[in-house]
Amino acid sequence: MENNKVLRIESPAPPIKVDDWLRGEPFANFQPGKVYLVEFWATWCGPCVAAMPHLVELKEKYKDRGFEVVGVATSEQAPTADEARTKLDAWLTERFPNLNYRIAFDYTGEMNILWMEASSSLGIPTSFVVDRDGHIAFIGHPSELDDVLPKVLNGSWRSSDEAPEGLLSTGIEGPLRTSRWRPGDQRVRLHLSQRLTSTDCNILPCRRARCTMTQARRKVEKPLSLSVREKECISWVARGKSSWEIGKILDISYNTVNFHIKNVMRKLDCGSRTVAAIKAINMGIIEL
Repeated sequence: MENNKVLRIESPAPPIKVDDWLRGEPFANFQPGKVYLVEFWATWCGPCVAAMPHLVELKEKYKDRGFEVVGVATSEQAPTADEARTKLDAWLTERFPNLNYRIAFDYTGEMNILWMEASSSLGIPTSFVVDRDGHIAFIGHPSELDDVLPKVLNGSWRSSDEAPEGLLSTGIEGPLRTSRWRPGDQRVRLHLSQRLTSTDCNILPCRRARCTMTQARRKVEKPLSLSVREKECISWVARGKSSWEIGKILDISYNTVNFHIKNVMRKLDCGSRTVAAIKAINMGIIEL
């Protein structure tokens, strides 16, 4: 299957075409008036698994406001679809017996083509938020959902300054974060045009595949200084670690990790942690 459509913010959400539903009621179309989170993940992806308890919390928190979560497993590894489905079902039963959101399984690769490849998303976990009109409101990392979801749910997201930032997290062209974006502002673009080395691939979220990307560079007008802890946190981000994992490694809290990462994003003028990690490497602030 080939897909020539480009998926970006405000695009109509693609259809849900999966092999099977392992948890929750099946559905094929997004219902008007509801907000959906479509989360691409895999059992072997540490950051994906680490994000799942928070997705459970979000589903419970916003269940009375028309919010639905759909986890889409497209990257399970097994010789056949039946084996992959069986392994996934057993894993869910063991690890998350009381999961409160839908889990869809796709072994054909069609969902990857319709959603991940169409949006130039380079790795998992990747979150797609679909608004009440059935359009894409956000594409990015699940760690950003706490800021995004309340605004999508109350209808203020499209008009907010933050809305374009979701473009940065997964390889679509978008403006660097500023207090107010204006046409002509400098952009970062990550796209599939240059093969990366195995070391370069470590800066991406979990991805067991050959990936390609052009790393953007931005001229810096004055020297930037990061604290030792900020460098440690963004270095682990560059290696694909989640905030929870970084906290365990550095023996600090999850909130402290996010505090330092947000400081790095602010200092480097970036809209996502992934872009901040790339920029820090390109500027020589950190090394892998």
